[in-house]
Amino acid sequence: MRQPCRTIYLGGLPSDADARAILDRVYAHGVIESVRMLPERGCAFISFLSAAAAAAFHSDHAGAAGTGSVPAGRRALIVNGQEVKVSWGKPSPVPLHVLRAAEEEGATRAVYVGALSADDTEPRVRDACEQFGEVETLRWLPDRRVAFAHFTCIADAVRCLTWFRNSDEWQGRHVGYGRDRCVLVPPPPPAMAQTQLPSAAVNTVYSPPLAPQSPPPILPPSPDHRTIYLGNLKRSTTVEDLCNVIRGGALERIRLIPEKRIAFVSFITASSAADFYRRALHPGLVVKHQRLRPGWGRPRPLPAEVMRAVSVGASRNVYLGGLEDPRAFTVERLRDDFAEYGEIELVNTLPERQCAFVNFTSVAAAVKAVDAIRGKSGYERVRVNFGKDRCANPPR
Repeated sequence: MRQPCRTIYLGGLPSDADARAILDRVYAHGVIESVRMLPERGCAFISFLSAAAAAAFHSDHAGAAGTGSVPAGRRALIVNGQEVKVSWGKPSPVPLHVLRAAEEEGATRAVYVGALSADDTEPRVRDACEQFGEVETLRWLPDRRVAFAHFTCIADAVRCLTWFRNSDEWQGRHVGYGRDRCVLVPPPPPAMAQTQLPSAAVNTVYSPPLAPQSPPPILPPSPDHRTIYLGNLKRSTTVEDLCNVIRGGALERIRLIPEKRIAFVSFITASSAADFYRRALHPGLVVKHQRLRPGWGRPRPLPAEVMRAVSVGASRNVYLGGLEDPRAFTVERLRDDFAEYGEIELVNTLPERQCAFVNFTSVAAAVKAVDAIRGKSGYERVRVNFGKDRCANPPR
């Protein structure tokens, strides 16, 4: 099974294509973390913050570029009049400092600079921004005294915004993060078509959904909204039942309250939560032949210790490899041995491969288990590591 990936490969680019030309044609279901150009190879890589956003983009555009045909339901990606090949890149984690900035401050590639003075010209703003990295687009709105600098990566935008906030030369300006111009948002209702938009919304790019039956993407209320509420569960529903249908993003934790027939699913990133929420609304989420009722849970920042662990590959799934006598490691034994570290969702044993997996309901419990189990009797020669969270697999 393919490892969840957040990076898209674009091949067969025309020689005159740059980052702006590509991003002018990208309408995504999630925030882009970075765009890397390799003009000498005629290709580029777009990395999203979430694997779910990458999967949605791949599903929209991946096809047989160069053959003149694209699978039904998918659209060819055209850059400067030339069809581009869309496929998967290599899996990689989001850099820790970028993940922290995105979760804590809502960081994007776009830096907003407002309350500009008469001396703040477009070249002056551009020069100030470009010292931190490539600016693929600068939106200059002098009548509103604002500018939006769209970098090719979030890391450069974070450094730029930090500099603006600490610069004596730019004191008095309003600075912050704008909306990633590539993120799809719903068009304004007809009644509002002639309404004056607030200056903070100028950065919005309105685009229609990719297909008539597709609902508009949903943005989280805040960067700390990572939790989705699920109601209308059957009393017999288990955490395993829920994890069998949750897809599109790694989980930080999942909590089931059977007596109230509800559950709370917390993702690592807010963008993954928003993608899952959208799918839970349409086409809907069904467990045990019953449609669930989704909603937003309370905002909660990702715990710092979990963020650190995830940045080096942690998940809620513990892998046990090199089992010399796999028949001795039964499901019952593993549940008993690992129960002290936290609630267990599922145990899988694969004796033919001499390995097993213990899936916890939280990353914190899995981290505790990995740290402690190596010193437990019977596990001295077992390879212990983190496995893949199956909930991070792309949506079916």
